[in-house]
This record gives sequence, structure tokens and C-alpha cells, in this order.
Amino acid sequence: RARRVSGPDPHLREAGGSMILMTSSAGMEGSASLPVYAMVKAAQRTLAKGLAAEWGADGIRVNCICPGSIRAAAPSGERPAHIPVGRHGTPADVANMVAFLASEEASYLNGAVITLDGGATAGRAKPRRAEAVLTAVGSSSTKRLATTPS
Repeated sequence: RARRVSGPDPHLREAGGSMILMTSSAGMEGSASLPVYAMVKAAQRTLAKGLAAEWGADGIRVNCICPGSIRAAAPSGERPAHIPVGRHGTPADVANMVAFLASEEASYLNGAVITLDGGATAGRAKPRRAEAVLTAVGSSSTKRLATTPS
């Protein structure tokens, strides 16, 4: 039986502040190898948004961080191809985001889902040079367009 969240603990309501849920970028896209894990992480995102909407009036901000590939020490010179910024995240990257979300500088940020993955879930990077193929509607002809580097 579903139960409605009745509000924050009275002590939390009195103190106000910030709640930060740590989820995972796996909950942003899903995972073939860990589908239940990804489902739970996606549910945590939704929980953060719901609590933010309900508890915001009580002075409690609720936000969510979705870290991607975080490594304490990555092999030197490694440039992961799937991460546009070209490196894995570090524990310091996550700690800095937590510190920001808990700070007064983030006092207007409530219900946010911060994807902290170096752009890994943002999509594939556009190739520097590409050749696009257009097929004319209603025609069997194909035109080739050379794109210029950006």
C-alpha cells in the first residue's frame, strides 16, 4: 500500500538546509548488465524531485547528483573515448559538487538533477569532419554534402 510522505522530521524543518541524494548516471540511460540498479537510481532521481516540491516550502532543498565514471586514481595518460572531457571524474569532483549544493550559493537550487559525468551521457561528440548523405523525398537520387570543420 502506497503511503504519502507527510513532511520532513520536525527537527529538519526547524533547521532547514539541504538534502543531497547520490544516485548514478546509470539511472539516466539504463544498464544492460545492471537493470535493477539503474531502475533504483532512476527512482532516487524522482524521489529527489518529489521531496523538493513537497519540502521546499519548509526551507529544505533536495537535489540529486548522478556521478558517472569516478576513479580515485586513473592510469596516467588514459583518455577514455566515451567521456567528452577526456578523463574520469575524481572523488574531489563529487565532493566539490556536494559542497556547492550544500552551500548558500545554491540556495535557489531545488529539485535539480546534476549529471556529473564529463558529458558521457550528453550524447556522442560530433566528428570534426563528416560527410552527410541526404536522400531527396520522393526521389531515388542521393546527394552528398561535404561539411566543413567546426
